[in-house]
Amino acid sequence: MKLFRMAEPSITGAEGIDRLDLRAAIQATALRRASVLGRAPTLSDLEWALAYWGFGLAGKFDPSGATASGMDPAERDELFSGCAHDALRQRRVAASVDPRLAGVPAGEIAVRGTSR
Repeated sequence: MKLFRMAEPSITGAEGIDRLDLRAAIQATALRRASVLGRAPTLSDLEWALAYWGFGLAGKFDPSGATASGMDPAERDELFSGCAHDALRQRRVAASVDPRLAGVPAGEIAVRGTSR
């Protein structure tokens, strides 16, 4: 996904996660949100996916240290592990997204963290 490659240098809070696993998991999440909203993915979906999982984007929002999914970062990292080469893991990531939060802007997701 070209959008991820453009944003990748600005992603914060993803230290220790394999770059390709991160890419696959964030893309799966962004595609899930776009699907829930009934449209093609956009940069706002990518930003939302990063915020949903507790990552930051330099100049836009800081990593929250918490995920809107309710998972702690260790659980999230385990979920993401191996996503780059495992379509089933990517589906698990996408399935774990709460569709009720799809309409919430990325900035609000980042602030919410686990306090839905």
